[in-house]
Amino acid sequence: MPAELIRILLLVLISLIYALYDIFNKRNVPDLFVYASLAVGLLSTIAYWSYLSLYSIGIAVVIGAIGYIFYKGGQLGAGDGFELVTISLLLPIQPTPFLASIAQFGMPFILSVLVATGFAAIVIVPIYYLLIDGKNRRKIEKVDAKSMVKGIIILTVYLVLLAMIYLVRYQISLIAIVLILILAVSSMFMALYANEINYRMISFVYPKELERGDMIAVSIMKKSDLAYFTQAYEKFGRVADDQLIAKVKDLNRKLPVYKKAVPFAAFIFIGVVVSLLFGDIFLFIF
Repeated sequence: MPAELIRILLLVLISLIYALYDIFNKRNVPDLFVYASLAVGLLSTIAYWSYLSLYSIGIAVVIGAIGYIFYKGGQLGAGDGFELVTISLLLPIQPTPFLASIAQFGMPFILSVLVATGFAAIVIVPIYYLLIDGKNRRKIEKVDAKSMVKGIIILTVYLVLLAMIYLVRYQISLIAIVLILILAVSSMFMALYANEINYRMISFVYPKELERGDMIAVSIMKKSDLAYFTQAYEKFGRVADDQLIAKVKDLNRKLPVYKKAVPFAAFIFIGVVVSLLFGDIFLFIF
């Protein structure tokens, strides 16, 4: 079996397991699996050593550093960061897509995955939180003027982009038009109902209910609450690590925590599959 095919199979299997843990295990991926998957990525790089191996390791280091920054900023789970590093190690270069004969120009595979992951999130998040999760929740509040302006601007940008593509190429495929319009509408709804979506991701819990890796919605906390927790632990921030939990676990005041946030690993899995089948989404559209 060709080395690339083995690595692709490992990639799909590992990203699928990450997604299943994220969905069915309350967004918690066991540390043992995280480290084991990273080891598999490193071993595959060593076992199939070539002129691309150092390039692969370099990409993984960059992705790891960026992931750590986003993790410390409360924008990405630690497991998600490790998964992206593993993907970089398993498949450094975007291979020829299975379902599209489009040149990929030697692009890093992880870039294709990140783009497709972002597209999946833009489409799925508003559908889930406004329609599926929201059907038995509070009534959706009216859109404020600021959000309305943002939504209109975003929709306009997409339509201008669509027009520019047509003017430059004098043609555009129906698939590209549909994809751009789906992204335009989804992005507009993300902007219109950003506050509502954010609210529906949050649960208010006591500190003793915190779990390592939980993301705290510091931005919506009252100043008095923020001062209360900062006084207990001066490094209080968006990410609940072991030190923070130990310092605040006995405090009797609730925290807004993203307990119902989307399983990001599921979007990464979609990104992996889409990238393998169709290549880089931008190249596929344009």
